Amino acid sequence: MVTEDKQYEYIGSVIANRLEYTRDALKLYIQTLTVIVGGSIWLSRESLPMASRAKYAFLASALVWLVFIVTGVMVFEALRSWYNYRKVMAKFNVGSDGIPQPSFPILGAETAMLIVMFVSTILFSIYNPFYQ
Repeated sequence: MVTEDKQYEYIGSVIANRLEYTRDALKLYIQTLTVIVGGSIWLSRESLPMASRAKYAFLASALVWLVFIVTGVMVFEALRSWYNYRKVMAKFNVGSDGIPQPSFPILGAETAMLIVMFVSTILFSIYNPFYQ
């Protein structure tokens, strides 16, 4: 039989891992966006033909949107995974001091991350250095 302390220690570590996945997705987005923005600024300062500038502008914007979608799915899946894990744990651990049912945070840190990622993607698309 597993002691209560060990059980809660395990539950805490699993939840911490789920939250780490979310932070890793945000770090990936920030690092990749920084590289794309920096590379776009550097290339836009070169004297390029207009046809090449248009292609680079499209590719840079498409890449930023792709990174947003991929990392957004990573954040959403980490949150969904946490929610489902907590739901199962609450189902199996009923009682007076059991684990409460999870509540989906509408305005949590994950939602703030997704909003910031979306806004930065929009801003890059509007102010793409190749359009200047």
